[in-house]
Amino acid sequence: MLYKPTAPGLLAAHTEYVRELAWRITKTKNQQMLKDLQKWFEVDMRRKGVPPDTVTYALMIQASLSGDNRKSIPRTIWRYRQLAEEAGIHDQTLEIASRLLEDDQVETFEEFTKDSPQRTEVGEATLPGSDVLPSVITSLPEVKAVPQKGLGLTSLRKALSLFRDGASGLPSKDEKSDKLDPNATQNVLRQRRLEKDTFESAISRWREENAREKKIGVSTPVKNSSIGALMWGWHEALVSAIKDEVAKANEAESKTMKSASDRELCQYGPFLQILPPEKISAATILAVMATTATDKLAQGGVRLSTLVSAIGHSIQDESIAEARLVEAQRKRKKPLVKSQSLQAPRATKEQTRKWLAMQERKRKTETLEPSEWSRSIQVKVGTVLLSRLIETASINVESTREDSPPTKERQAVFFHGFRFVSGKRCGFVQMNKAMIEKMTHEPVKSVLLKNLPMVAEPRPWTGFHDGGYLEHLIPVLRINNGTLGRRYGVVASESGDLDQSFAGLTILGKTPWRINRPVFDTMIEAWNSGDAIAKIPALDPLIEKPPMPSKTALDYAEQRRKWLKQTKNIENYKAGLKSNRCFQNFQIEIARAYVDQTFYFPHNLDFRGRAYPMSPLFNHMGADNVRGLLIFAKGKELGVAGLRWLKIHLANVYGFDKASFGEREKFASDHLTDVYDAAENPLSGRRWWLKAEDPWQCLATCIELKNALDSEDPHRFVSHLAIHQDGTCNGLQHYAALGGDIIGARQVNLEPGDRPSDIYTGVAELVKAEIGKDAAAGNATAKTLDGIVTRKVVKQTVMTNVYGVTFLGAQRQVRKQLNEIDFAGSGVGPPDIGQMANYIAVKIFSALSTMFTGAHDIQYWLGKCANRISQSLSPEQIEFILAEDKVKPGVADYKKAPTTRKRVEGPTSFKTPVIWTNPLGMPVVQPYRNAPAQSVSTNLQRVSLQLPSPSDPVSKRKQFQAFPPNFIHSLDASHMILTALMCDAKGLSFAAVHDSFWTHASDVDTMNGFIRESFIKMHSENIIDRLAAEFSARYKDYVYLASVSASSVLGRKIQAMRKSAGRNGKLATNTEKLEELRTERLRCKLLASDNPKEREQGASMVTAASIFEQSADEKEIVPSENLEAGIGEIPSARDVKLEANEQLEVGDLDNAKLVLDPRTDDSELEKVQPSAAVKRRSAPLVRFWMSMKFPPVPKKGDFDLSRLRDSLYFFS
Repeated sequence: MLYKPTAPGLLAAHTEYVRELAWRITKTKNQQMLKDLQKWFEVDMRRKGVPPDTVTYALMIQASLSGDNRKSIPRTIWRYRQLAEEAGIHDQTLEIASRLLEDDQVETFEEFTKDSPQRTEVGEATLPGSDVLPSVITSLPEVKAVPQKGLGLTSLRKALSLFRDGASGLPSKDEKSDKLDPNATQNVLRQRRLEKDTFESAISRWREENAREKKIGVSTPVKNSSIGALMWGWHEALVSAIKDEVAKANEAESKTMKSASDRELCQYGPFLQILPPEKISAATILAVMATTATDKLAQGGVRLSTLVSAIGHSIQDESIAEARLVEAQRKRKKPLVKSQSLQAPRATKEQTRKWLAMQERKRKTETLEPSEWSRSIQVKVGTVLLSRLIETASINVESTREDSPPTKERQAVFFHGFRFVSGKRCGFVQMNKAMIEKMTHEPVKSVLLKNLPMVAEPRPWTGFHDGGYLEHLIPVLRINNGTLGRRYGVVASESGDLDQSFAGLTILGKTPWRINRPVFDTMIEAWNSGDAIAKIPALDPLIEKPPMPSKTALDYAEQRRKWLKQTKNIENYKAGLKSNRCFQNFQIEIARAYVDQTFYFPHNLDFRGRAYPMSPLFNHMGADNVRGLLIFAKGKELGVAGLRWLKIHLANVYGFDKASFGEREKFASDHLTDVYDAAENPLSGRRWWLKAEDPWQCLATCIELKNALDSEDPHRFVSHLAIHQDGTCNGLQHYAALGGDIIGARQVNLEPGDRPSDIYTGVAELVKAEIGKDAAAGNATAKTLDGIVTRKVVKQTVMTNVYGVTFLGAQRQVRKQLNEIDFAGSGVGPPDIGQMANYIAVKIFSALSTMFTGAHDIQYWLGKCANRISQSLSPEQIEFILAEDKVKPGVADYKKAPTTRKRVEGPTSFKTPVIWTNPLGMPVVQPYRNAPAQSVSTNLQRVSLQLPSPSDPVSKRKQFQAFPPNFIHSLDASHMILTALMCDAKGLSFAAVHDSFWTHASDVDTMNGFIRESFIKMHSENIIDRLAAEFSARYKDYVYLASVSASSVLGRKIQAMRKSAGRNGKLATNTEKLEELRTERLRCKLLASDNPKEREQGASMVTAASIFEQSADEKEIVPSENLEAGIGEIPSARDVKLEANEQLEVGDLDNAKLVLDPRTDDSELEKVQPSAAVKRRSAPLVRFWMSMKFPPVPKKGDFDLSRLRDSLYFFS
C-alpha cells in the first residue's frame, strides 16, 4: 500500500471531500448528490479503512438534514450517531454538527436529536416524546392570584420554550433526581433557545393571553385583565409609535435644512432602526417592568435616569447580540479550512475539546466586536421609548367615592414627575397603584426570560468574553467599557493572569442545583395563605394608623406634625412590604418553573475579583427564602461525619451558632421532636422552625434530617443539602493575618480554642449594656430598644465597619434590620426607625473603638498609601502639564481662568487611581473618578449623565475610603477561588457566597481543611510587603502633593523659604503649584543624572521637598484633606451630610443601594458628635511637591499562622 488508512493526511483529504459535497447539498438540496455521498461514505470510505472523525460525522449529519424524505432522516441521523457512539465521540460530534447548521436546519436537528430513536416492528424509526408526556409541573400548587389571572404556568411554559413538553425533553416526574444530565447536548440546545427567544416568546405570550380574554368577551384592558393581556395592548400601540418615530427620523434625515428638532431626530433615529419595531417594543416593556419591579416601585418610584438607561442598555445589548449572531452564522457558513481536519484519525474527547476551543477563539478574534453605544445615545433612545410607553400604556381602574357609585376610568400606568433629593430636583417615574397591586399578586412572567439560571452547564471561562452563557457574550469583569480597569482586564486575560480566576469561576458555574420540592410546596402554601410567614410579607398587612389629633388641642400644630410623620412612616413601611412581596413573587415563579430541573448559576467577577452569579433574580446569594429552596442536584451519602454536620448545620441556621460543635449537635438532638413536627406539619404544627434566624433554611434542614433518621441506615442516606461554613468576621481574619496580631487572631478564631470567639455577640452585648444604662436614666429611645437589639442587628455594621463603611451607611444597615422587627407589642406607637438607627449606630461605633486594636495600623497604612496615590502625578502627566503651561502663559490661577471650550489641565488634576494585583494575579483598578456631568436634553426632561473616562480626575475621597475595604475584598475573593480549586481537585461539590463556603455534609471536614490550607498558603507570603514593593515599582518617578502642619517646625521652614522668594507660604494658587512642580521636577532629574556636576547642582537646590528630606520624619506628613477615620470613630454631622451628598459607594456591594441613597434628615444627625481626630486635623496645612514615597509598613506581630491548622472554628 502507498499509504496507511489511518494517516492524518488521508483523513484530511476525505473530510475535505465530504465538506465540499455537504456544502453543495445544503445549498442546492440535490437529492441524487446526497445519495451518492451517503453511498461513498458507507462503501468507499469504510472499504478503504479510513476511520471518520467528529468533523466527518458532523458533516454527514448536516448533509442528511437536506433530505426530502422526513421518514428516512431520523434513521440516517441515528445511523451516524450510532457510529460516533461506537467510536466514543458522540457528544462531540453533535456539538460540532450544531455549529455547522444553516438557519433552516436548526429546528429539524433539534427534533431528530432529542434522544436515541427506537425501532418499530416495521422497521420505521419513531422519536421518544412524540407522545407528549404530562408535564411534571402541572401538579404543582398554583400561586394565589387575582381573578382572570391568565394562562398561568401553562403560558409560562409556552413563553419559556425550553420547558415545553416533548420538544424540550423534560424529564418525567418518575425520573430519579440523581440522574443529572442524561442528554447534555439536548440541554445545550434548550439553553441556546432560551437565550435567543426572549422577546419573541414574550410577544407570543402577550398575544395568547389577549386572544384568550377576547374569547371570553373582554375587549378592553379592564382591571382584572392578566398582565400579559395588558402588555399586548401596550405592545401594539408602542410598535405603532416606534414606526412613527422612525418615519419622522427618516423625514428629518432627508431635509437639506434641518431644525434643532430635526438634528435631534437624526442623532437617535438610526438606532431605532437597528432592530425590528416589535423587538424594540418588547425590549422596552420588559426593561421597564423588570426595573420597576425590582427597584422599590412602591416607594416613590424609580429615577428617570435609571429607567431610561436600563431601556437604552437593553436595546443596545440586543442589537449587539443580533450583530454577533449574524456574524457567527456568516462564519459558520464558511468552509472549514484544511488545517481543521488535520487531526488524529480517531479524535479523543480531549482533542475534540481543544479543537472546539481553538475554533471558538479563532471565531472571536476574527469577528470585530460590535461597539457599545455612547451613554448619550442610550439615554436619548431610552427616553424617547419611555415617553412613548408613558403615552400608550394604560389600565382601566375602578374609582370609588363615598357619594357616588363605582366608575371605571382609563388611567396611565406610568407617571413622570419630580421631587427634591438632597436639594437637587430629580425626575422620577411612578407606577399606577392599581398596577402595583396587580404585580403584588401576579408577576410578569415574561420578564423572567432574561439571564435565568442555565439548564445546561455554563461554558468554561477561557477569555474575557468567553464563558458563562452560551449565546450572550457577557464579559468576565463587571466593569464599564472604556475604563482603565477594563483595559487592564483585557490585557490580563490575554496574558494568562486571569487563568486561576477563570478556573474558579468555571468550578462555581458547573455546580448543578435543583429545587427542594418539600420546601417549595410549603412556601406556596404559606404564600397563598396571605399571612406573614417566615419573612414573607402579608398580602394585606393590618397596621392601624394613629388617630388624628384634635383640632382643639393647645399644641395641635405640633401633634399634627408628629401624626403626619407617623402616618408617613406607616405608609412607607406598608409600601416596603408590598414591594418585597412583589419581588418574592418573581422568585417563587422562577422556582416553580425550575422544579424537577437541574440548573446552574454562571458567575463572573466584579473589579475586585469577587464572584457573583450572572442570574440576578434567583441565585444562592439571595435571601433566606431562596437559599431554602436550593439543594445540590448531586447527592452524597452522609456517613458518620455528615450526619454530625447536618445536625450542626441545623443549629447554625436556627441561630444557635456560637456554641461549641458538641453543644450545637446536642441542640439538634434535643429538638428532634420539633424537627419531626416541622418536617411533617410545617404550617399546621407547632411552627418551631419559624423562630429560626433563617427559617426556610431551617425547615429544609429539618426535612433532610428527618428523612435521614427515618432511613434504614442514616449514615447511608444520600443527602443533597448544602452545608455552609462561614468565616468569623472574615475581614478581620485577613487583617489579623496581615498584621500578625495575636489578640486579633484570638478574637476571630485564627487561634485554636475550645469554643468559638464571636465579635458580633461581644459588640451586641456592649451595645445592650449601654442601652440598658440609658433606659434606666430615662432615655425614651433606649426604653423602646431595651431588649430589642440582637447580634443580627449589629452584625452587618460590625462586619462592614472594618471594611470602611461610612457612618451614614451604618445607620442604614441598622435601619434595615430594625424594619424587620415587629414593634407592635412594645406598647409604643409606630417607631421612628431613623432616630433609633442613628442611636444604635453611635453605640456600635463606640463599642468598636474599645475592642479593635490590631487592624488599626494596617488600615491606616492602606489609607495613607491611597491618599498619596490619589494626589499624585505620573511623569507623563507632569510633562503634559508643564508643556501646556508654556502654551497658556499669564493665567494666574486655572480655577479662576475664563471658561473655555477645552478645559485647561491644572497641576491638581490628579488622574492616578489605586491599582494593585491580588494574590491570584488579577489586576484591581479602583474605578472612582469625578466624571464631568453632561446634560442631555430629552423630550421628558434634561438628564445629567456622568461619562467616565481614564482621563477624568480621580475622586480622592472615594479612592481613599474604598481602598482598605476593596483590598480586603480582593483577598477574600482570592481565598475563595483557591479553596474552590482545592475542592474541585478532590471531587467536592462547591459553592460560595463570598466568605461562606458550601459543600455536602460528608465533605465538610475535607473542605474545612482546604479552607485553612488555602488561607495559610495565601498569607504565608507577606502580602503587605509585596503590596508595598508593587506600589514602589508601579508609582516610581511619580510626585504627590504632600502636606505638613503649618505650625510644625517643618511647616514654618517651608513657609519661610517661600516668603523669602516672594511667594505665598502655603502654595495657594495653581501658578505657584506649577512653579514649584517645575522646580522639583528639575531637581529630581538633576539628582538622577549620570553627570556629577548636574547631581551636585541638584543637591544644592532648595525646595520644600529638600527641606523635608534634610530635617523631617515620615510622621510629619499628614493627610491633606479630612479623609481618615479609624475603626469605630464617629464622623462629624457635617461629614455625614457630605457622605450623603457625594453618594459615597464603599464597602459591600450588598449595601450599594443603601449607601447610594442620599436621603437623610436632621433628626438622624443631631446626636452625632465630631470625633477628636476630626478636630485635630482641622489645623492649617502646608502643601508641597514630593517624590512618591510610601510610609513604612507596620511591623508585623508574632502570631504563628501555622496554628490555624488546628483551629476548628476558623470557618464554622
